[in-house]
Amino acid sequence: MKSSIQLDCKFLLYGVFVFIWVPSVVAHDPEWINYTAPNVNALVAVNGYLWVGGCGLTQLGTSTDEVVHYNRANAGLPENGVRTVAVDSRGSVWIGTSGGLARFDGAHWSTFSTSNSGLPDNRVRALAIDFYNTVWIGTQDGLIQFDGEDWIQYTTSNSGLPNNEIRSLAVRDSFEVWIGTQGGLAHFDGSAWRSYNTLNSGLPNDYVYSIAFDEEEHIWVGTGDGLARFDGASWTVYSTSNSGLPHNWIWTVFVDSRGDKWMGTLGGGLARFDGRQWTVYNTATSGLQSNEVRAIDEDDDGMLWVGTDEGLVRFDGERWREYSAANSGLPHEDVFTVSFDEHGHGWIGTENGLTEYDGFTWTAYDLKKTVSLDNLVWVSAFDISGSKWFGTPGGLGLYDGGQWYSFTAQNSGLPRSAIYELVVDWSGALWVGTIGGGLARFDWTSWTVFNTQNSDLPDNDVLALAFDEIGDLWIGTFNGLAVIDGLHWTVYQADNSGLPDNRINDIAIDSLGNRWIGTYGGVARFDGDGWTVYDTMNSILPDNHVWVMTIDSHGDKWFGTSRGLVRFDDSEWQVFMTGNSGLPSNWIWALTEDSLGNMWIGTAGGGLAVYREGGIANECGQKGDVTNDGVINVLDIVTAVRLSLGIIEPDACTLWRGDCDANSTIDVGDILLVVSVITGRGSCWP
Repeated sequence: MKSSIQLDCKFLLYGVFVFIWVPSVVAHDPEWINYTAPNVNALVAVNGYLWVGGCGLTQLGTSTDEVVHYNRANAGLPENGVRTVAVDSRGSVWIGTSGGLARFDGAHWSTFSTSNSGLPDNRVRALAIDFYNTVWIGTQDGLIQFDGEDWIQYTTSNSGLPNNEIRSLAVRDSFEVWIGTQGGLAHFDGSAWRSYNTLNSGLPNDYVYSIAFDEEEHIWVGTGDGLARFDGASWTVYSTSNSGLPHNWIWTVFVDSRGDKWMGTLGGGLARFDGRQWTVYNTATSGLQSNEVRAIDEDDDGMLWVGTDEGLVRFDGERWREYSAANSGLPHEDVFTVSFDEHGHGWIGTENGLTEYDGFTWTAYDLKKTVSLDNLVWVSAFDISGSKWFGTPGGLGLYDGGQWYSFTAQNSGLPRSAIYELVVDWSGALWVGTIGGGLARFDWTSWTVFNTQNSDLPDNDVLALAFDEIGDLWIGTFNGLAVIDGLHWTVYQADNSGLPDNRINDIAIDSLGNRWIGTYGGVARFDGDGWTVYDTMNSILPDNHVWVMTIDSHGDKWFGTSRGLVRFDDSEWQVFMTGNSGLPSNWIWALTEDSLGNMWIGTAGGGLAVYREGGIANECGQKGDVTNDGVINVLDIVTAVRLSLGIIEPDACTLWRGDCDANSTIDVGDILLVVSVITGRGSCWP
């Protein structure tokens, strides 16, 4: 989705009629929506815009606040995990992702991968562009020089590179490339190579994450164990023990227009060094959202932009202002669980928190602050009373709609606090799968624990739970599958059944009573008598590591793997990958269908995706929802006119958002603001 349209749109208002001409909109896939997270990995400020790479790509007007979001569903990104960004002298933006390289010239996208270019590896970690617009590309398998036609690869076998895993790049003068690797620092002048490491130089660590040049052409190097300055002859090393550095792991180094050096660290925040004094900014002393600072740049007005794992801020030397690089309230790019409650609200558990989405508003819950649990939310379940249960590595959380409660191994009958799976039975009792402690049942009064010592449970790491049509509980563990009928246990393993592997990641049961088992060796179907296995050898399953499964309202089976998403209707297979769909990442952690038939897909590194064949469905029963989803279509306009005429009233499907400013973007919120002015519900004038 693109969340804005360039201002070549014309509005003519007369009475209650609204005439809107929209000549061009960035193409999007109506079957896919991507919800992105706020993490920032790369920043480039140029020509009045800030390009932000993280979970997708964001173009932000540094003085206008214009925002355009690009992601896998609406642009030519290979995937949403953007690791590095560079802009050439022609204004084209180069984007390195975990799934390949992209170029955007403002109108058209070009994508490069191992299948259509000279890239040796799709994991692009660093980019730099020299005086001749040659693009230098750092991958996990060497350095690439691309002049627009030819691709030249440099590796440890044909060059002076100390290591093939490239972490950082910087270009000085017309042709002088400095390369940071996981095995030291390298210099290439077009003909000769020289490498530096902890054994032959003053480099404090061989993991080189960032390189920058100061006004004297000295090189500043951020490593995994300190900061180094190299003047061509001698090295000066700065660390927490001899300087004001707050942390020795340096993610990024930037030299501003005044010559001050800025260092972003892994957990110590941001440091500034003016050559004499050190100043440290962290979450306690500044407007930083996180102490993990991944990217820094300065715009044309001298404003400093800082990207962290939790968002983007601008610093003018005195004041901090927070900006969103995401198109949603998703707190993190890694999504582990999605569940819908009785009201149709989605509850999304991520690497860094829980959020509730009602189709209109995102509400964040910080479990660490609320109930002293971990913010990594692995699993969720809702009981018959409407209470929400959430499993984390540090315990079990309960939310009854008003208050939060926590259960751990220290304050309850839980055998271990690491909660990986949850399911509620017909009586309302909660079954809890733990890591290391086995299985627990809680009936709101007492706890019952099943483990390898007191039952036939094959392993104490419980990874999957599901009840079948007769109420038997199927239990997936790290060492096999078990079923309990209330009295008796039956255990299935690779050596006594058709299971392809003993690690059971997920279980789903279809309307015919077939048990579908996702394993580390493919998918197994068990009909009670025989087993059928589907794997990469006898099907188009892209990977045998099947992490998650669901069965939709049509009976189709969905499998989430490490290399893509699969739909199987018992006869035909369909594979969705970043290369052929709006899927933001090929690693799938979560799958859930909502009541409208939309499939919600949680990914690793790509955020949250929604898919529905034929188009995303919404609660309005049509695609004219006038929501601020970044897509304007004819039905949106019709709905706006109906609102202005009083034919319909605003509800959860009509978002009254408009910025009332004079920037160069018009989005759906602006249209709704126009409607609100017409109907007397709002005003743009004091």
